[in-house]
Amino acid sequence: MFIKSVLVAASAVATISNTPAPGTINRGSIKLYNGQVTIQSLKDNGQLKAAGVKEKDVLVSVCGVEVNDFATHGKADSKLQASDSCSITVLRDGEELSLTYNKEK
Repeated sequence: MFIKSVLVAASAVATISNTPAPGTINRGSIKLYNGQVTIQSLKDNGQLKAAGVKEKDVLVSVCGVEVNDFATHGKADSKLQASDSCSITVLRDGEELSLTYNKEK
C-alpha cells in the first residue's frame, strides 16, 4: 500500500511539473501562448534554421504573413516552402530581428 501511494504521488508530481502554463498549446516544434508562436525545435536542414531562426524565437512574420496562431503559421509555412527567398521577422530576447531565407541552388 505504501509503495502504491508513493508511485501515485510521484506520478502526480511529474504530471504537474510538465503541465504548460494555462492557455499554452504545444504542437511539437512550436508553442502558442498569448497570440505568439514560439519555436521549440528546428529541423537541421529546414528553411527557418537556414535563415538564422533559433529555438525560443517568437515568429512575428514569415513571407509577409503575420504569424499569431496555428492557422497563420500554417499559411506562412506553405509560402515559405514554395519560396526561393523570403523575409522572416522574429523576436529574440525582446528584440525584433529581420532575417532572410534564400534557397540553395
